[in-house]
Amino acid sequence: MNVARTAVALLALAAFVLLAGCLDDPAFTAGKVYLQQQDYENAVEQLTTAIKNSPDAWEPHMWLGRTYAETDRLEEASEHLHTARGLAPDEKAVLECDNAIAYYTQMFRNEGNNKMEAAQYELALAEYEKALIIDPHNASSLVNLGAAYQNIGDYDAAIGAYEEGQVLDPDSESILQYLLDAYSFKAASLASPGVEDYDGAIDYYERIEGVAPDFPDLLFNLGNMHYLSEHWRKAIDYFEKHLDENAEDTDALSRVYYSYWKLAEEIWELDEVLATEYYEKVIEAVIKLIDVDDTISYHRMLVRIYNKLDRPEEAQAELEQIRMLLATDG
Repeated sequence: MNVARTAVALLALAAFVLLAGCLDDPAFTAGKVYLQQQDYENAVEQLTTAIKNSPDAWEPHMWLGRTYAETDRLEEASEHLHTARGLAPDEKAVLECDNAIAYYTQMFRNEGNNKMEAAQYELALAEYEKALIIDPHNASSLVNLGAAYQNIGDYDAAIGAYEEGQVLDPDSESILQYLLDAYSFKAASLASPGVEDYDGAIDYYERIEGVAPDFPDLLFNLGNMHYLSEHWRKAIDYFEKHLDENAEDTDALSRVYYSYWKLAEEIWELDEVLATEYYEKVIEAVIKLIDVDDTISYHRMLVRIYNKLDRPEEAQAELEQIRMLLATDG
């Protein structure tokens, strides 16, 4: 009776080992059992022994990787999971390894997403970094990481993550959009009061221009950075392109007229003909501004320019407009 029971037990063990895939290594079978029982210390010991016994076998590596992942020994988990994939003898085995890698990657990403929803961005970063330890070449995890960095205002780190993700998935429109938005935020931070690194901001806006010339407000922002840097000609170029589609943008029009006025003032003594052309551009822009928002300051500018160009009748007409506006205001 006892012999019969022993024979049945041995047959059951043999079947279990067969299913496990390592027919002649009890250490591998024991390691899996210990893992299922959450006895991670013994699982590691047995699976490490199995790898020593069969260095080229993929399954002990995969199960050891899973064991390490369950205990947050993530570098070791990644090493063994990817080693298993490299040793996998067929597509089915590769798929099993990929599924294990994807499972733990997604597990940490889900935790990161939960932290993001709770506005716990530093904690989200930690979870996304765990996901990337398991699978360093996961573009989605890199996007998640970039978004977390962006939410804490670390635009350089965000851009680095997005750019790395774009290398892995160059055709992804969503990654490109994330990257362009990060460039825009970085540029705005460089142009902010107290920083005022307009040339640095121009660099990031030009990166956007290189791949997405229709990006919202790009032409205005480039024009404004050059304007603030007193690059008058470049400012005018960008603002005039912007005005082609936004003809009544008073901010752009006022900057155009001021830029032309500065150019004219700078060269009046050297090239009166060209300076006069610039003053005509000022007049054109100011008249457009008056059509949109008639204020005294614009008429005063026209008076100043008409007097400069020795056009007294037009200067007098603008003075009359100023008197009328003052009377209306009074």
